[in-house]
Amino acid sequence: ALGHAPPPPPAAAPAAAESGRPRVLLTGAAGTYGRILRTHWPADTFASVRLADRVPVDDAPSAEREAIPLRAHESFVEVDISDYTSMLRACEGIDCVVHLAADPRPTNDHEQFMESLLPTNIVAAFNVYEAAVQAGCSRVVFASSAQAVPSCGSMFTPPIRNSRSGRSRCI
Repeated sequence: ALGHAPPPPPAAAPAAAESGRPRVLLTGAAGTYGRILRTHWPADTFASVRLADRVPVDDAPSAEREAIPLRAHESFVEVDISDYTSMLRACEGIDCVVHLAADPRPTNDHEQFMESLLPTNIVAAFNVYEAAVQAGCSRVVFASSAQAVPSCGSMFTPPIRNSRSGRSRCI
């Protein structure tokens, strides 16, 4: 939760693997964009890819999507990114975090915001950045949302964010 004192940093993560290619942690790996990236990233782009999600990435196929088995350079770790300690462990030995995990549902419902959007989009984003720093990651790639700024406004009016989901991605 916010306001915690972070634990002491783990031993500094070594530089990119001997191949010179980075070791990547992909949050939201079982989600729509995580699955797209996995199918389009060439296997030799990264030394390793640690896939992180609350649900397994190689689940049995469903009506909406087919199963994508783990490739040789991929590993999976079940992580609730709203839990700082879990996120810190996931970042150990990683050079770059690609943070795609989020709750994309547009809502203005206060209860849904408190139960899902706050921990998943706001607390978790803080945890990703804090854990990456503490683990010695050199980069974080953060995917926001078109809902964050659906109307850019002008010099005289602020941007309009139509939902709490959009506002939660304006960090």
